[in-house]
Amino acid sequence: MKKLLKKASALLLAIVMICGVIAISPSLALTALAEDEIPIYQDIDNYSFEERAADLVARMTPAQKGSQMVSTASAIPALGINSYQWWSEAIHGHSRGNASNPMSYPVSYAAASSWNPDLYYDEATQIGDEIRESVSNRRVNLTLYSPTVNLARDPRWGRNDESYGEDPFLSGVMGSVFTQGMEGKDRHGNLLDPDGYYKTITTAKHYTANNSERNRLSGGANTDERSLREYYTAPYRDMLLNAGTSSIMTAYSHVNGVPASVSSYLMDTLLRKTWGFGGYITSDCDSVSTINNHQYINPYTGQVMTRYEIFANAMAHGEDLECNGGHSANIGNYNSNMTGMLSGNIMTDKGVFTENQVDISLHRLMSTRMKLGEFDGDDVSYVADANARLASYQGQSLTGRQTAERIKIATDIASEGIVLLKNDSSERKNGETAKLLPLNVPATGSYNVAIIGIAAQATFLGGYSANPGTTVTVENGIRNAIRAINPDANVTFYRGFTNGNNVNNVTAIDPAAIEAAAQADICIVVGGTDGTTSKEDGDRTTIALPGAQAQLIDEVGKANKNTVALLETCGPVQVTTFEESISSIVWSAFAGQNKGVAFANVLLGTVNPSGKTTALWHRNVNDVGVSDVAGILDYNMYKTETNPGRTYMYFDGPVSYPFGYGLSYTEFEYSDLQLDKAAYDANDTITATFKVKNTGTKAGAEVAQLYVSQPNAPAALQRPIKRLKGFDKITLAAGEEKTVTIEVNANDLAFFNEDQGKYVVDTGNYELQIGKSSSNVALNQTFTVSGTINVVPRVLTAVPNQSGDELLDI
Repeated sequence: MKKLLKKASALLLAIVMICGVIAISPSLALTALAEDEIPIYQDIDNYSFEERAADLVARMTPAQKGSQMVSTASAIPALGINSYQWWSEAIHGHSRGNASNPMSYPVSYAAASSWNPDLYYDEATQIGDEIRESVSNRRVNLTLYSPTVNLARDPRWGRNDESYGEDPFLSGVMGSVFTQGMEGKDRHGNLLDPDGYYKTITTAKHYTANNSERNRLSGGANTDERSLREYYTAPYRDMLLNAGTSSIMTAYSHVNGVPASVSSYLMDTLLRKTWGFGGYITSDCDSVSTINNHQYINPYTGQVMTRYEIFANAMAHGEDLECNGGHSANIGNYNSNMTGMLSGNIMTDKGVFTENQVDISLHRLMSTRMKLGEFDGDDVSYVADANARLASYQGQSLTGRQTAERIKIATDIASEGIVLLKNDSSERKNGETAKLLPLNVPATGSYNVAIIGIAAQATFLGGYSANPGTTVTVENGIRNAIRAINPDANVTFYRGFTNGNNVNNVTAIDPAAIEAAAQADICIVVGGTDGTTSKEDGDRTTIALPGAQAQLIDEVGKANKNTVALLETCGPVQVTTFEESISSIVWSAFAGQNKGVAFANVLLGTVNPSGKTTALWHRNVNDVGVSDVAGILDYNMYKTETNPGRTYMYFDGPVSYPFGYGLSYTEFEYSDLQLDKAAYDANDTITATFKVKNTGTKAGAEVAQLYVSQPNAPAALQRPIKRLKGFDKITLAAGEEKTVTIEVNANDLAFFNEDQGKYVVDTGNYELQIGKSSSNVALNQTFTVSGTINVVPRVLTAVPNQSGDELLDI
């Protein structure tokens, strides 16, 4: 009966909204539906979250409304509203929570390199659980400004470690599972709680085309509509469709001259009216108050916007919540400017700004807080579950919220995110020639290992990191693992440099370290970047390792043929200056609190490496496209006479390592590719089946990747070289073979036609490719596609009355 009442009343609310009113006054007849004197907003049994929020909003004064629409919302005791902090971070662990020693998982770039959505979903689930355990009364401050789904189209971008790489399909998949796990949804985006409560709320950021830090407060992207649709906004669209994203953050930057935080096209036309987004939109922190950094001209006045025009237009165009704090422009915020916004007769693209627009945005915000169970006591499942877990932790040897299960997941995803870039045979001291990895540590006897490089002791965990209290460094992890096998092993650490105190200022190589390398049985030379190399507000100008680290790696490799180069960096780095001197190279983005254990797992073969790159590894910065500092500001994707193209989809020059690349300690063989048809309609589903066999002697996991190309497409159409359209990570025992099936919707092959203003599938020949990377195609088969996409309306947009002149009297 409770569900039926909620559905019936939700329908009534929908009718009210379409007719022009969002906020429902207690005096309206809808109140009569209540069976007692409980206010609608407190009536859990008979009204939906949206109805309860509408009733609550209707009881607020304009000043109270403004107080709820900034990042730190004030308490309103008379209405039972708690103070609320909208701004929290959880991109790889709860980094703004109050709990001591929270978990710190590998950064998103490392997680994406695992190509394992299932494992990443488990991580996100655990982060959401830990957040519930950490917040006050398990009910407030449950909105997280994560994940970052901007695409790493340039390796110099300062926040690449927060991204999932350069590919929109992979980023959409990984962003979706993070959202699903964090919010309490299954892998289809359906809520797990039978009463419709959310575990947490995630915020996909920074919408959109935000890939340069050096000018983000005053610059932005100038790009064509096709790139905007097919590339820069594609992960957000996919997350909305697959995970039901609840919140989106707009960027500081502009898109084609219009600041994202005041762009009606980005927020209203695309997000709400095209993709059906029903959640709330938040600004980046002070991206509204800094809009005039862009010298944006108010189209209604022909002048730079006044402070009240800035805030009114931002809200009217879709910015429901203002994160204020970070880059103050000293002009206040939604809260302090509410009176001026309402009294200024300010024109927006929805008419004169009125309190109705405030109610529209605040209703979305309060509906969100209702869905989190903030007003509904301890019987909410996520509150009760978190309390039960906390009770079970009593008496256990836990550091903060670091359970054994969470530490295992953090270690597993770090291990799977490590990429084996090179593993050549080398001559051992006993005269044997074999591949260096996995290391063959003798159980007894002399075994001399030199760990060289200041980065081996690094504890940097990546941007927006939680502080786990302790971190297993690369040095400690490898030493402990080797001595667990051979207690007599001599594992010695050398800084590698005689000067400097971080990876950026080490310039003088220590001759003693090179001598020690020459005498060792095995050398592990470690290179890396830290939070000063690449960061928020700071892009790289080069992709070379900072300091003299590349020179150190080269000299160690020349001194000892049995050398592993271990890299932990913010993204791809230049390897051309040392790769010829090194037998084996392993890499990961910042691998979290158990990084040392994860690297040891891979080096010693406890874990067979299965990580794959998620971006091209260019040979040097000149190959990226435009070599000067301004090059990162060029958002053109396509190959031209002066630009070799961006990402694996458009760059066809030589690279050190391609997209989707990574070696294993075993070998995999692909065979028997079959498509269910040879010719498809634009609305069909393409089903590809093939076999993968582990032909080696070790168990391992392989990421089978599906790409689609159009080899006969006219050059004038600027079609990509190929596009990732599916993948499957499978685990195989030695000698085992499995059949893999991957489906692709033919309409997902469409391109955005700017002249027609819609997606169109090219008629003609296509090639489906199955392989180990974007450049290693094991199987391929051609097919054709014809016809047009059957457009079925999916989004019905109800536009509330802006002026407030017509109220529905029920």
